[in-house]
Amino acid sequence: MRRFNSWLAAGATILASVAALAGTATIRVSQPTGAGVVTVTINFPDGTQDIIPISVTQVMTAQEKRDQIAVNLLGRGYSTTPTPQNGVKIEDLPEGTTVAVDSGTTGERVDRVIGNGAREGFINFDGFYDPFAADGQPAEFTAGFVTSAGSYLAQVSADELQMSTDGFNVSLALFERLLPAALDLGVELDLLGPGLRVGFPGLLGQRSGVVFGTTSLSGGARGDLHLSSIGGSGAGEGLVGAAQSASVANSQPRVSEIEFDSRDSSEYCVYMIEQSTCDALDAGDTVCVNCPDSNRCPHTIVFAVVNDGGVECNGRWRNVGGRECRSCPSGGRRGWRFR
Repeated sequence: MRRFNSWLAAGATILASVAALAGTATIRVSQPTGAGVVTVTINFPDGTQDIIPISVTQVMTAQEKRDQIAVNLLGRGYSTTPTPQNGVKIEDLPEGTTVAVDSGTTGERVDRVIGNGAREGFINFDGFYDPFAADGQPAEFTAGFVTSAGSYLAQVSADELQMSTDGFNVSLALFERLLPAALDLGVELDLLGPGLRVGFPGLLGQRSGVVFGTTSLSGGARGDLHLSSIGGSGAGEGLVGAAQSASVANSQPRVSEIEFDSRDSSEYCVYMIEQSTCDALDAGDTVCVNCPDSNRCPHTIVFAVVNDGGVECNGRWRNVGGRECRSCPSGGRRGWRFR
């Protein structure tokens, strides 16, 4: 097949080894509510990439859309099989492959990328979203994960977000709703700015995947699934923010000192409290710290509240807003600055 050409020259021994690592990924789609281009991107462990665009019309059924994806994949030389519930299975993928689906402007409520042996996946809501769906109702946003025990998803509407539908606010709301199920099932769930990382440490070799979608006709919703080999790093091309976040975290000081500041600000560094000894800050709170003079937000993991020169309390937090200063999300706790 075309994607194995670079390995065929190395001989039958290498080809047999690749075949032993072959895996599958299944893309399941829902009814489009808008027209646009859905993009399937396949990143191979040798660094090559295949981008497959699929034109979608507003009047397509979910099955017609599934069939069009299968036709386009077959045209690129992939082995595919239709599956129930409007799915198409891509077969003979080497471990270490990343399969990403970008739903574009098609307004699909729930799409899935599912595989066997996935180490991690990413759900991305990049950019800003029209708060209304094609039917004029508030847009809905969906994120979730798939395990051998079933699918778990959360939804939030633009109305619940008070029409503040940038990718960070969407991701934060979905993260908070998914976290209890993730903790119960031993699934790793991390908030990475305008997106979520889902890790499957206890499900290697089992069915796992990501769920994503929005009825907003704005582009930016995407799901990535990494079919990582056991012992692999889990980092693959196209997995947004993971490697960058790790390297930034390692280069930053580990503790941030903050103090009360009554002055309001238009831009902040945004953190999620994980543990706290402070009466005013509880685990799960979103904290907005006034943007520092450097205009860069530290990726520290420990904070300390300083009062009159001494440490009043401390705890653990996670940078969920990225390196750039931004507006404080709805419900964020303000009134702090870095020392």
